Amino acid sequence: MNEQAEMGDPGNCIPLDEWNPPTGLNIYSHSTGKVAPSNFSSVVEEGFRVATGGRGSLSITFLEERGGDIRESLRERVSGTRYNLGKYVILAGINPELQRDYGVTDNALAAAKGGYVDPMGVTPIKNVRIFEEYPVGHKWQESAWKLPGRFLMAIYDGINDRICLNSSYDGSVGTKYGETMVNNLKEYEKIAGEELNSVPEASKPQPVVALPAAGTLGAETDEDVF
Repeated sequence: MNEQAEMGDPGNCIPLDEWNPPTGLNIYSHSTGKVAPSNFSSVVEEGFRVATGGRGSLSITFLEERGGDIRESLRERVSGTRYNLGKYVILAGINPELQRDYGVTDNALAAAKGGYVDPMGVTPIKNVRIFEEYPVGHKWQESAWKLPGRFLMAIYDGINDRICLNSSYDGSVGTKYGETMVNNLKEYEKIAGEELNSVPEASKPQPVVALPAAGTLGAETDEDVF
């Protein structure tokens, strides 16, 4: 395998009508005017940004493709009739089993271990098994999680009506960071349960789930979140 292929170079671009969409996956799409087949490999290498302001909701960056012919959906996306933000559409494909669990960060668990358990509880993070952290010092380290490039299935070229496939795509296996967050939540709930069980029932406040504000994108706002 050459160096470009190892970096996720799409390489294999075919007419959209010749593409058979995979089954058994949850498929998400993201319109873009910034990423094209020519630089898709660099996005695959870097990973795709999902803002922490969405508490793990992919809808802050992607649209879930539900039913129907995804090929026609892609054409609609670039035609200007459906959420058009550019002539290209990035596709992510994820094993549904990876989206069942929730988690919390190391900081939330550390606070509980240090004796602080918020009686209102924490808001668990969705989709943790598909996220990684950006390195310390990275410009998005505080405001976003990284969706590893191997989850990016392809990019649709709406100008030429073709799809370019990511040679390094693998949406079947979760991340080590996600597994850690899942285990963090289990441990947090055990600590919180023991703490709150010692509080008289009448004095326990009802849990409140904080929902993210629509359009919250973390430290910076970018219509093309990647």
